[in-house]
Amino acid sequence: MGSENKIVLMGNDAMGEAAMRSGCKFFAGYPISPQTQILDYLAKNMPKRGCTFLQADSELGAINMVIGASIAGERAMVASSSTGLALMYEAFAAATNGGFPMLIVDVTREGAAQTGIKASQSDYNMLTKSFGDGGLRVPVLCPATVQELAELVGLGFDIADRYRTPVVIMTEPTTAQTIEAVDFSKVMPDKHYDKRMYTPSGRDTRPVPGSLRVEDSPHVYTNEFGPETMQIYNMRHFEEIDAKCQEIGRNEMICEEFMTEDAEYIITAFGAPARYGIDAVKELRAEGYKVGMIRPVMLYPFPEAYFSKLDPSKIKGVMSVEMCIPVAFYHDVREYVPDAIPVKSCATAGGVIADCDKIEEAFRNHFGTK
Repeated sequence: MGSENKIVLMGNDAMGEAAMRSGCKFFAGYPISPQTQILDYLAKNMPKRGCTFLQADSELGAINMVIGASIAGERAMVASSSTGLALMYEAFAAATNGGFPMLIVDVTREGAAQTGIKASQSDYNMLTKSFGDGGLRVPVLCPATVQELAELVGLGFDIADRYRTPVVIMTEPTTAQTIEAVDFSKVMPDKHYDKRMYTPSGRDTRPVPGSLRVEDSPHVYTNEFGPETMQIYNMRHFEEIDAKCQEIGRNEMICEEFMTEDAEYIITAFGAPARYGIDAVKELRAEGYKVGMIRPVMLYPFPEAYFSKLDPSKIKGVMSVEMCIPVAFYHDVREYVPDAIPVKSCATAGGVIADCDKIEEAFRNHFGTK
């Protein structure tokens, strides 16, 4: 394998490198820890590769620049962290409503508002429940390793173009600031990107970007409706966006199972806690507990089938692990696990990492009899 494909990088840098290798031609962003290394890496390297890097005047300015680049037919990306994402919220709704492909990276901060920059998963609800005002949703991916960070950047761009939607990668500094070897031969190459996603010119030529489709044709749009007709087409438009998300869930779902074949207990976690959870499962197995793991990589659409299939006659309990208080991921797990199976929580906050020791301790407290 050539050295140009396998490189030792920090996770933030790996996302920047993967973006360029996946055909990203435009990036706009604004510094905010713990994602600023992405800006640093791209600022140094994008101009060398004939790409455009802009440090915007604000988070809102950055996301609107990326919307403009998407309308122009370019692969575009923005990155921020928690409070910075909150400042982009109105534009998220516009991008989703308009059907503008782009990649949005969130390296989360701890807690709420202007707090610290340690590990957290507290953006779960903000990203999975309503992507901006209006309740629309987009695919959300969460990696557990630096290799996955790079691979999901390429896949995220591919999903964004194929379904004409923003795609989010949510990660924590636990992963984004880890340094590991990355095999870039596994990253989606630029050839997967079709610049003619809108028209042969690559540009969005709808009368008004994001205007509604009138007939059963992908190229007939208008923004000129009477009030009653507008209501009808708005409803159909939102139905189509929702149907698109469900299609993504059916066709693109990523969720891993580990040692679940004979499991009597299930630990479920995503991102960095899932990485620790693998070792916790092995340790608990050594103690005599038949434990397995379900690891969602796509957080929205939620991998409900992996949980609803659990058999109450075999599974004695499920434990949801997350770095978020109040719990958020737990409620999605509880919704889809059969009612007869108890679901418990292992949650941390304030920058406290849900590591092996905490997962094992919580499991023993909840399910301490074999």
